[in-house]
Amino acid sequence: MPDEYKRPGDPVAAYRAYYAGEKAEWAEWQYTEEPPWFATSLAETA
Repeated sequence: MPDEYKRPGDPVAAYRAYYAGEKAEWAEWQYTEEPPWFATSLAETA
């Protein structure tokens, strides 16, 4: 994981930031609505 996404002491937030920053282009929510943390993580990585 690139350092820009690391969140010391909070691996869940780090993974969410990484996912939003690196995987957002192909993320699809077919079986559920977009998770509430996704938009927040996108804003933090912008």
